[in-house]
Amino acid sequence: MQQRLARERQQGLDLIAHDLRQHLGNILFSLDLLPAADTPEARGKLVQTARGAANGGLLFLRAVLEQGANEARGEDIGPLELATEVASAVQAHAERARAKGMRFELRLDPELRVRAQASGLGRVLGNLLSNAVKYGPEGGVIEVEAQRGSDRAVLCVLDRGPGVPAAEQPALFRRYARLSPQPSGGEETTGLGLALARQHARAQGADLRYEDRPGGGACFRLEWPLA
Repeated sequence: MQQRLARERQQGLDLIAHDLRQHLGNILFSLDLLPAADTPEARGKLVQTARGAANGGLLFLRAVLEQGANEARGEDIGPLELATEVASAVQAHAERARAKGMRFELRLDPELRVRAQASGLGRVLGNLLSNAVKYGPEGGVIEVEAQRGSDRAVLCVLDRGPGVPAAEQPALFRRYARLSPQPSGGEETTGLGLALARQHARAQGADLRYEDRPGGGACFRLEWPLA
């Protein structure tokens, strides 16, 4: 039992170190290039890259610390039924979806169980569903599907909104990113939601990424460790 807990703790530390190393490496790389930048534009781009990496690292630390605080309050990281967590998140967004004439269509493996902290998983799911309601067309369908991968549950949230132009996709998960797609109902956005969602996922050993949906629209793909 002690060896298993120690192994899981080390795996968590390895994931945290990997993410922080990536952020710090990007900062150092930009700073190393800065003395050779010979125009204000080139220097500005390098500073922007370093700032983006620093902000990403801060968001990741915030997610890790929040997870630790929840554990200290007694919230376990344990097996959760993914279908149940998705259903709860859908219920929380059902009224907003109905107000825009939208509906949810779920295709979930009822046997899927993930190793997650309920509050962190709930934040990620809530952000993805909120995003789909904001950007999906009025009267449209938001699809949520989940299936078993080799060692992870793979959950996709799909809509038929404008999607994200290829040139803007590298900025999608950056803090305060302002992209050209606009909410279909004129809702306000903060530019923080997706950045925080990815960091909450990564703090628990999961990951979140964007894919273009065939036929138009967005697909947010969440991969979460199986229990």
